[in-house]
Amino acid sequence: MTKGRFKLKYKMMVALGTLTTAIFAVFIALNDSHMRASLLEEAMNNTLSRIESSSHAIDGFFNDKTKVAWAISRNPTLKAWLATDTVHRQDHTGDPVFEKFMTQFADIMESDSDIQDVFIASVRSGTYYDTGFDYMGTDYVVTERPWFRDVMASGEPTTVVQYDLFRRELVISYNHPMYDEDGAPLGVVGVDMNPATLKDEIDRLMVYESSVPMLIDRNGIFLHHPDESMLLERSLSDISTHDGDHGVEELMAEMAVDETGIAEVIVGGRNLFMAYHVIESLDATLVMTVSRNEILARYQEVARESTVLVAVSLLALLVVLVLYTHRTTRPIEMMANLCGTFVKD
Repeated sequence: MTKGRFKLKYKMMVALGTLTTAIFAVFIALNDSHMRASLLEEAMNNTLSRIESSSHAIDGFFNDKTKVAWAISRNPTLKAWLATDTVHRQDHTGDPVFEKFMTQFADIMESDSDIQDVFIASVRSGTYYDTGFDYMGTDYVVTERPWFRDVMASGEPTTVVQYDLFRRELVISYNHPMYDEDGAPLGVVGVDMNPATLKDEIDRLMVYESSVPMLIDRNGIFLHHPDESMLLERSLSDISTHDGDHGVEELMAEMAVDETGIAEVIVGGRNLFMAYHVIESLDATLVMTVSRNEILARYQEVARESTVLVAVSLLALLVVLVLYTHRTTRPIEMMANLCGTFVKD
């Protein structure tokens, strides 16, 4: 009878222990899947939020600087002076209007380190004027320059952002057209901005250690990249160089249509998330890569902590089950003993 009683107790312990372990196993599996998906979603949302925030900050910064060119383009004294500027590279030394504006431009640059240059480009003389006017060659005719033609053709302010391969630096220029009262073109007034401010803002965009922030133009050409070798006439599509790489072409197609988004790609055997957002003021796109493995590495940390917690909880529950089965089977044991006594009698 004792052997039977022990069998009952152990059967209950095994049954309840197995059931409890199975429930915990299902919970761990479901929690693991949910945690992994939640972590990836959180990482992607965080990355996209950061890149959108930086894009808006850059937009605001450059829109603020372009007001300088806008204000100068409205100046009636400058308009009147440009209407009389008809001789290419004429010496304007002693001209009070010309010297006043050059002094004003120098003061703007001195008071704002984010502005590298303020200039005027005259339609009638084909001359480019700035505080370094004397250094411009006599063969430099501004009306022949592509950026000048683009502004005049569109009749709208334009922003030129490009990587200068000769000087090995980023060039950012905002150009505002000027017209007389009859609508005849007078020229362009513009500001060249310090690229260091933009590059610093982009380089600070580090959500994870593996993050690579970059700036590309509408054709996918790199304008800024932490690795300067990527700037030598290379585009985003050039980063796919290994067998098995995919997703970049699809990403570029999405970027041509959507203002913001995130996609998963494989580059160099690495699974990456690439988030992007258009910077309207620069007509360029801010892009940042994040390694999927780095995100999941954080998941592994959390998973280990969860496993330890679950193991401790399961052990504690098994101890409770042992006590519970002992307490539950005790009345049954007493009843069995009593029945055994009656049988003997």
